[in-house]
Amino acid sequence: MYLKLIRNDQQLNEAFERIKLLWNTKCDTAESDELDVLSLLIEKYEEEHFTISASEAVEAIKFLMEKNNLRQKDLTPFIDDLENLSAIVH
Repeated sequence: MYLKLIRNDQQLNEAFERIKLLWNTKCDTAESDELDVLSLLIEKYEEEHFTISASEAVEAIKFLMEKNNLRQKDLTPFIDDLENLSAIVH
C-alpha cells in the first residue's frame, strides 16, 4: 500500500477508482486500512478544492425540501436541534 496526498483531479479520480476496488473488503485488514486512509485523503482534497458556502448549503436544503414537498418537521430525524433547523429553513 503506497499512499500520498491527492494534488489534482486526476489523482482524485484514481483514488475513487481504488476505493471502488476496495469497497467490500473485510474489516481489520490492510485493504480496509487503505480504504480508510484513501477516504480521508479524498475528504481533505475535496474540502480544499470544492468548498460549499453555508448559504449555498441552505439554499440546496430549501430547494430539495420544496422539490420533495417536505416540511421542517420532516428534517428532524437528520437535524434534531430545532432551533438550528428553524434558522436553516427560514
